[in-house]
Amino acid sequence: MDLRRTSAALLAAAGVITGALLTTAAPAQAYGTLDVRNARVDTGNCARLSGTLTVTPATYGCYLYDSVDDTYFVKDAGGEAAKIELRNGGTLVSKVEFHPYDRNLWIYDTSNDGDTVYVRLYSTKRAQWSPVYYAKGTDAAIDYHRVTPEDEPWLARIAEDEDILVEVYDNSDATGRITGVWARA
Repeated sequence: MDLRRTSAALLAAAGVITGALLTTAAPAQAYGTLDVRNARVDTGNCARLSGTLTVTPATYGCYLYDSVDDTYFVKDAGGEAAKIELRNGGTLVSKVEFHPYDRNLWIYDTSNDGDTVYVRLYSTKRAQWSPVYYAKGTDAAIDYHRVTPEDEPWLARIAEDEDILVEVYDNSDATGRITGVWARA
């Protein structure tokens, strides 16, 4: 084994890794200052369990108002919904919602800026991560992707009373973690 050649190869590899780390964007780098707001909501009584978003109880569910299309969680005893808003300079650029009643995941890209967020779920019961989901960007002012149990087997396997972690990332490979909020089906 040629020690000089091995050392040179290791130094070259270290240089490539260091260069990649220096040029890799930090989480939500495209936005500068990102304000993250969220709410974990008891869908049985519309109580906000954590976070800062305002929850308004209604006859059949819980409302969380926003500048895009608002959020409505259907009442579901034992369920805990999650809503995450990402804002840049006060403007809503993305939102993510997990609805326990129908086990739907909604991902919105609300700023036509060439950037989006990536979401994956973690099941405590199965100790397993879901695939990565995102809203495909188009020329529309608002893009969204609704992931349902009918079109995603991972969601279809979520059991009643199962704890789910909703995590939001800056990168498609689930790196650059921005935030996470717990929910319960």
